[in-house]
Amino acid sequence: MKKISILTLILLVACSKGGYADYDVLGGRSTNTVTSSMGRNYMMAVADELMAGVLDEMTLAQTTQEMGSTYSSHFTIMGGFNTLGSLWMVTAPDSAFEGLSIKCTGENSWNVDYKGDFCMGGYTYPTTFKMRILHQKNLSAQVYDGWLVTLEGERTERGGYRCTFDAYSNPLSSQMMSFYNTLGANISGWNGINGDLFMTVSKDGVTVDVCRLSFKGAPSTATYTRGL
Repeated sequence: MKKISILTLILLVACSKGGYADYDVLGGRSTNTVTSSMGRNYMMAVADELMAGVLDEMTLAQTTQEMGSTYSSHFTIMGGFNTLGSLWMVTAPDSAFEGLSIKCTGENSWNVDYKGDFCMGGYTYPTTFKMRILHQKNLSAQVYDGWLVTLEGERTERGGYRCTFDAYSNPLSSQMMSFYNTLGANISGWNGINGDLFMTVSKDGVTVDVCRLSFKGAPSTATYTRGL
């Protein structure tokens, strides 16, 4: 059977809310099975496999730094992880993010860049993205760990289909989207997500759909809308 670009399926779905009873945490190097609308699933994959996946890489880098390691089989290390101007590269061949660069731009602040064939939702296609990431830790008794992020990226699929995606907490002020962990120090992943993820789908250079996935807490309660 001939494969259909996953982006073509987005055009077949309508607005939905919820439907992710088993999807209460993003990241944490976990695998989730989802059965909601394809468009919502696609955007949730951007949030989970891409955005939270990068945060998993950031967490691993921090752990490597805390162990005092100057060598890693996963990263090429050039400077302290939280040192201005330092550069860490994901070089592990078995990582989904091989080729990802993490550059420290200040205390608890990094710029992340990636360009390559990225597997998302079970499909591998050329993907490029940039993220700005700030780390927050021990914000309160309830919030153990948190990250503030922005995202700009694009992905090219077969059949002339392409998507661009951006993430903010408020597109008018370009504030950062937030990922928080209230699960505790020994549990990985982020169960509190706030902000909006936007995606534009085009075919042969012509825009055919615009979508938004809005988070206001648990990922399972995110709202997916089309045609904005």
